[in-house]
Amino acid sequence: MSAQGQTAKDITSLMQVGEDYVRDIIHAFNERGFDALDQNGAGDARGRLVSGCASTSA
Repeated sequence: MSAQGQTAKDITSLMQVGEDYVRDIIHAFNERGFDALDQNGAGDARGRLVSGCASTSA
């Protein structure tokens, strides 16, 4: 969604999550790329959300 030019505020309203959460995800993806989407980490809910978003928005 960010790559499509949507702001963090727009994404929060669509995904019903906080702006800080969205920014954290965007920053993590920018730093680590697709590794940030790894669901096998520490069971991080963020990874599950991001990978779900990535698979539906592509």
